Amino acid sequence: MPDCSEADLNDCYSCIEGFACVEKRYFRIGGLIERLSAVSASKSLHDRLGQADFVHLHGLWRPLLLRVAQYCSSVNVPYAVTPHGSATRWAMSHKQVRKRLALMLGWRRVLEHASFLHYLNETERAESEPLRASVRTIVIPNGVSMREFKPNEPTDRDFVARLPQRYILYLARLNYNKGLDLLMAAFARIAAAHPDVHLIIAGTDFGYEARLRQLITASGLSLRIQLLGGVYGDNKMHLLRNALCLCHPTRHETFSVTLLEAMASSLPIITTSQANFSEIATAGAGIISVATPDAIAEALNRLVGNDALRAQMGAGGLHLASSRYDLSIVAASLTDAYLSAAQLLEPKHVSSQATSTFNANEAIVSGRKLR
Repeated sequence: MPDCSEADLNDCYSCIEGFACVEKRYFRIGGLIERLSAVSASKSLHDRLGQADFVHLHGLWRPLLLRVAQYCSSVNVPYAVTPHGSATRWAMSHKQVRKRLALMLGWRRVLEHASFLHYLNETERAESEPLRASVRTIVIPNGVSMREFKPNEPTDRDFVARLPQRYILYLARLNYNKGLDLLMAAFARIAAAHPDVHLIIAGTDFGYEARLRQLITASGLSLRIQLLGGVYGDNKMHLLRNALCLCHPTRHETFSVTLLEAMASSLPIITTSQANFSEIATAGAGIISVATPDAIAEALNRLVGNDALRAQMGAGGLHLASSRYDLSIVAASLTDAYLSAAQLLEPKHVSSQATSTFNANEAIVSGRKLR
């Protein structure tokens, strides 16, 4: 994951409703030895975690997360683990030797001693069976704050002025697994039939930008394809509100927040079965396609030229997002899970604060009281 500063993190958090009430505690991990061992960071865990009643670990394999789980076990603080897809058969097939060794050296024990494992959907839970962890599992999806998707004027009018009127949107990190090569091939197939339609690709590079630029050049459609890099805040909302559709031709996905953001923006979706989000089709929020250029092109053709269908799918997505995936619903389910686990504690661990660790920024976040 790209490095970012504490200021960058705080800027990202500032747009999350209610996050100003969360106390954030960061770990600085520098040097190869520390990154591989987290020894120095582990010495400050008592001060960093405080008197936490519950700890939520997001991700697997990082040494810091392993140290936190081991610390929790040593002081009888319960914890949960959200693998975020890193324990599925697909994920475990990559770097198999390292991951098997990691399980032997501590991660197996971490998983088996967790209060529960939190999966984002039933497919992820089923696909994580190879871990054979004899621990309770729950399924609670990601969510979005519907309040954030109310129409606002964009803050950067120059950004908006550079956008075409009609465009297909890709909004995710630039990575081979996201199927950008499939999207490029599909767009080339429909370009002649829809000469006024452009393709906008917005996302941070995760090792694929150089290859993507080669594909754009080879397509002969450079004037109709914009590569924007990461787009956030009001500019991102503008992209979502004004696109013809979101095309997310992923090869593998656990649970895409981008798909939720599109639905919250009333934007119809084209994705693949590998996105593991069958509700999109059930709710009439978009098209689930086979992960081939021809199939994706067919779906694009169907949507781009049909205003009524796009409006219908946009309405279906908005209803699904608001009725099932609003953060208030997701947060209530997670809070119930935390409280249920905390009730197993000794009386001295009366609920005083919720502490969550997440691997994305090597940070520990302490929140408000659970009750």
